[in-house]
Amino acid sequence: VAVAFTGYDHVDLEHCRKRGIAVANVPGYSTDGVAELCFGLIFSLLRHIPIAHRHVRMGNWSWPPGHELSGKSMGIIGTGDIGIRVGEIAKAFKVKKILGYDVERNPKFTEGLGGEYMLSLATLFLHADVLIVACALTPETRGLVSRKLLR
Repeated sequence: VAVAFTGYDHVDLEHCRKRGIAVANVPGYSTDGVAELCFGLIFSLLRHIPIAHRHVRMGNWSWPPGHELSGKSMGIIGTGDIGIRVGEIAKAFKVKKILGYDVERNPKFTEGLGGEYMLSLATLFLHADVLIVACALTPETRGLVSRKLLR
């Protein structure tokens, strides 16, 4: 089974193992595309783009102005290639801080990007204005972001 992207959480790996079926993915596929999509979603929320779209379609040219990304703290869960790329783009938008959480510390995050690791997810949620989940979906990461953290 070959998947044409990074994630393979939709493949029953145990079943493939039992049947002797090899599973392959494409590590690093579309790192830039995924990071860019993150920012599309961030700006959609910060600038109220869906609301603005509805208002304009109804002929109403007034809507809440939204917020700038500049000056905010960016929290990144998962500091692999995608998380690093998100951080690089965030710097271009002049975020105040780049905060991270990962079970494996990546020197590129601290040394190359100037990011700061938080000791816990709860601490990351407390200090970040914007959060990105950039880790693989695995049995260990499923449910990592809980309702308790979101409140």
